[in-house]
Amino acid sequence: MKEAFLILGNQLFDKKYLSSFKKNSIFFMQEDMGLCTYFKHHKQKIYYFLGCMREYREYLKKNNFNITYIDLEKNIKEFKDYFEGLYFFIKKII
Repeated sequence: MKEAFLILGNQLFDKKYLSSFKKNSIFFMQEDMGLCTYFKHHKQKIYYFLGCMREYREYLKKNNFNITYIDLEKNIKEFKDYFEGLYFFIKKII
């Protein structure tokens, strides 16, 4: 059985810290509108934060990690909040 590995936007660590989990884990990342709106952040900060998450997704894919990534557009269209997207992911892997 695979394990779920949740990566938040402030946990974009080098792959060497994740390598021991790579074989038996499905990694999950999700952009969240709540994170962008809970405080009035500067638009450049939001752009930077989301850009870093997207680059990290590509970094993991390039290094053959099994990753599910929900971008902001899909999150807004299909889920009411972060936890609903996480629930969708968990149901998918069970």
